[in-house]
Amino acid sequence: MVSHVTEVAKGVHRLTNGVANFYLIEESGKLVLVDAGAPKDWALFARAALELGKTVGDLDAVLLTHAHTDHTGFAERARATTGARVWIHEHDVQMSRGYFCLETARARRAMPSAITRSLRFEYPKMRPPRGAGDSR
Repeated sequence: MVSHVTEVAKGVHRLTNGVANFYLIEESGKLVLVDAGAPKDWALFARAALELGKTVGDLDAVLLTHAHTDHTGFAERARATTGARVWIHEHDVQMSRGYFCLETARARRAMPSAITRSLRFEYPKMRPPRGAGDSR
């Protein structure tokens, strides 16, 4: 499998192992992930951080766009290893932990994911952009 890291805009890098795309953003000395690929994509993230002159410890947050396993992949490992905050919409929390709302009990039993079941989440309050009333 060929893995790729491509800078798509200044400070924005698309990472992929050919299945899932996720993005690494570098700004002000910190790293933020948009999605966390598949569980095995941790190595690609670690390599990309090193190529940028960073370490995995520079990861500040993981923003999960939705709760499919090809987006939540290594989010828990990132949180546990680096202390990074994991953000996800409150409506996706149950699904990200593996509790999918499917029609049959058989399907529900087959879907839970041990990887995502233990994720802890934060729900950041949305703030206006700087200069729009934010006093920071």
